[in-house]
This record gives sequence, C-alpha cells and structure tokens, in this order.
Amino acid sequence: MNEFSPFFYEALEKNTFKPTERCIGPWNPKHQHGGPPIALLGEQFFRYKTNIDSFITRFTVELLGPVLLDKMTVRVSMLRWGKRIELLEGVVYQGDRVAMRGVCWRFRRGDTEESILSTSIGSVDLPERDTVVNFPSRDRVPYIDSMQWRFVSGSFDDPGPAVVWSRPRFPLIEGENTSPFARLLLMLDSANGVSSVLNFNENIFVPVDMTVALLREPEGEWLGMSAETAIGPLGAGLTTTEMFDGSGSFGRSTHTLFVEQRGE
Repeated sequence: MNEFSPFFYEALEKNTFKPTERCIGPWNPKHQHGGPPIALLGEQFFRYKTNIDSFITRFTVELLGPVLLDKMTVRVSMLRWGKRIELLEGVVYQGDRVAMRGVCWRFRRGDTEESILSTSIGSVDLPERDTVVNFPSRDRVPYIDSMQWRFVSGSFDDPGPAVVWSRPRFPLIEGENTSPFARLLLMLDSANGVSSVLNFNENIFVPVDMTVALLREPEGEWLGMSAETAIGPLGAGLTTTEMFDGSGSFGRSTHTLFVEQRGE
C-alpha cells in the first residue's frame, strides 16, 4: 500500500474533501468503505464550535446510497441550541446528490458523582502484535490495509462474534490531527465485517446506518470493539457492538444491514 497517499482525505476548498485510494472498501473499487466518510462527518461534528463545553453523546448517520470515490462537501448546522444540550445536523454531498445525512447530540460536560458502566466483556488486554488480516475476497482492501488490527478473538474470515483492537495508520485529513471520536468511527463501521456470519463471496450484507451512544469520550490511540451480528429471515441483519479502550467500556453501537445473496 506504499504507493497510496499517507492520508484518507485531502482538504480542498472550505468543507470539501477529496478521498484517496485508502478509502476504498470491499464491495466495489469505485466506492468508499463506510468508515472514512462517516469519520469525516463525525470529525466535523466534533470540531463544530459553540459557547458551551460539550461532548458527543449520540451520533446517528444514514447512508443514502454508495459513497463514491469522488470529492465530498460536508455541511454542519445547529438544529437545537441550548445551554446544556445541543443537536447538530450534518449533510454530505457528492455533486447535487446527498450521500449521507447525520445528527449528533452533544451534552454540556458535567460531573456525575457515581459512574455505573454496564459491560459484557470486562477488561480486554491489547495484544502485543498486529494480526495479519486475510479478508475473504480475492483482492486486497485498501481501507483494511490502512488500519492496524489486533484481534483478541474472531477475524474477518472467521464467521461469528469478534473482539478486536484497531487504530488508523494514517491521518483522516492530510496534515491534520484526527480526533479520538473520528478514529473510533473509522474502526466502528467495520463491525459487521469482523463479526460477519455469512460468506462474503456469496452474500451482500451492507450497513445502511450507524448509531453510536457514548457514556464518555474514547481515550488513547488504540480503541476496541466487541461485535456480534444477527441475520433475520426477511433480508435484514443487525450488528451490535460494545466499544472499549484501555480504561474499559464506554458505549455501544448498532448497524442495520441490507442482506441478500449475490446475483439476486
């Protein structure tokens, strides 16, 4: 992957970004993996300035079709302003087409006297070495190769639940620091891939959305997820994920999946 740019996006004019080959996902070489454009939208939510010291507590994005390997314009606006709670909306355009739409709740930072964090996985140690990723397709996937992966259990080519740590090898935007929230989103959209229960070469299982709920902000370079996917009888699936870092669990996410056999 050394021939590719050492970043996911190049910043062009204000709020417009050009994706590099590192954004390419497994379904189509002309389409971006969901992780980079979702992280790009999340980064703009994170950077949006208001008069209160807030943090992101819930983020939802709808994928309104394939996100092409073409320039993107991201526009963020305030839907609800408040002294303690605010709601932002973000729209991602590719030309005249709306490719993604998202909303983000941000709360004023407080001080909860007692934190009660429910977790199903407990403490998870970070493995010392990266996992050699063998994605179940004939070709390498630039997005996957642009991330570091350290699996505790499961893998991309081992059906069933998985627990994995990850971090990006490169900045999201050329020459700019990537926020912990955007680094989380870069990893999190692969939850349905690491926990897939269907054969990739025989089936399509594409996320149409993502909802992330956070009890606190993620900490550290390495972030982790414990992901599990279920498939229903009518062509829909659901991936549920518990997110963690070196201090423990900090939230959960869900994906709704469109499922069908290839060739239908």
